[in-house]
Amino acid sequence: MESYGRHTKIGRKFGLGVIGLGEGKGLIKGLYSHPELKVEGICDVNQELLNQVGKNYDIPGKFRTLEDMVKRPEIEIVVIYTPDQLHLEHIRTCFDSGKHVICTKPLVISRKEALEILKLIDRYPEVKLMVGQSSRFFGPMLKQRSAFESGKLGEVYFAETHYVHDMRWFYGNRAWAKEGGFDLLFAAASHPVDLIRWYMGDVQVSRSMLTGL
Repeated sequence: MESYGRHTKIGRKFGLGVIGLGEGKGLIKGLYSHPELKVEGICDVNQELLNQVGKNYDIPGKFRTLEDMVKRPEIEIVVIYTPDQLHLEHIRTCFDSGKHVICTKPLVISRKEALEILKLIDRYPEVKLMVGQSSRFFGPMLKQRSAFESGKLGEVYFAETHYVHDMRWFYGNRAWAKEGGFDLLFAAASHPVDLIRWYMGDVQVSRSMLTGL
């Protein structure tokens, strides 16, 4: 939606609601003054942060609960930046209210939750769910992809990906990550897995592998 400070036109206007202002305030800043995407509401349990972000970016709606925010008809898309273990619950609340959802990665923290998400998608075919996986939109990744698509890299037969990240800042600023329900593999490995799928396609799983899940 936003890259390098330039707003990309999408063809129509949408009202957005953002829940979770720890990470969510970055998106709000990026969309500020966007001609088509307007943040109409924000939601967080931290009242001080709620007031500050609302004032800084002229956001009319400020809510302490998601249930209150999704009642607003001007909000068509809800962007979820809450702790990982709350994603399924919050996606369900949004779908029940007919809202489209963009949810930060990891979308879920278990196979069981993934299956629940699939059931929700089947139950509500009129709404869309997007994973906010940002790595593909980083500058170096875009340049690499451009080289790949133009044929400068030739035909790719093998790809290897890594993820190296000092996570001390994360654990130091997010108490919920230490309280259970946070899985470092889901949270961090989603980046390299997504990038390699971008080039090599979906992982092929054999029937024998499935029986062991």
